[in-house]
Amino acid sequence: GEGRYAGQIAPRWFQGRGAYGGVLGGALLRSMMRELGAPERSPRSFTVHFCAPVAEAESLITVRIERAGRQVSHLSARLEQGGQVACLASATFAVSRDTSLVFSHARRPEAPPPEDLTAIPDAFLPAFGAHFEYRWFRGVPFSGAAEADMGGWLRPRHCLWWPSFRGSLWFGGRSLRREKDSRIGAAAVRALGPCHEFHFRSPGGDI
Repeated sequence: GEGRYAGQIAPRWFQGRGAYGGVLGGALLRSMMRELGAPERSPRSFTVHFCAPVAEAESLITVRIERAGRQVSHLSARLEQGGQVACLASATFAVSRDTSLVFSHARRPEAPPPEDLTAIPDAFLPAFGAHFEYRWFRGVPFSGAAEADMGGWLRPRHCLWWPSFRGSLWFGGRSLRREKDSRIGAAAVRALGPCHEFHFRSPGGDI
């Protein structure tokens, strides 16, 4: 029905005892975009609160347009299982504005090409990690490192619609400080915010 989207996430997208948060966030964001029906309004901010693990069962996403102006729209969404809230999300969408203030100061750090690095075995990754290829060149999760500094390459192994927060695919800095694999969850994720620094490499090798 209007504003309601049902589905189920397969175990191959799980992380521990619940679905991987990036897939949940992507499902929530796509539901919002479909409900808004305004492709000229791009997502400018997106926040998800993970209230409970999402199991392999029927899920229901309900989207609400909280306010829609001439240039900006605010939406909320909730994902429920068995009548209980598992995720809450909010997002802001807006049209682009013409401006002369355009800049990019980001610079890619020095890194060996991914072809010179070894891919991380699937056995080292959670279930959802099998959909991606990881190649580290600095910092290794669960190595008990003295500094939470990590760098590497990441790419999908097949065509996927990526959620806006690719940062959730990468291991967090806390994993470097730990000496063994243990459960590290997130209660909330804010996309389009200052969480990770990413640089993208084209198929031709250009950054």
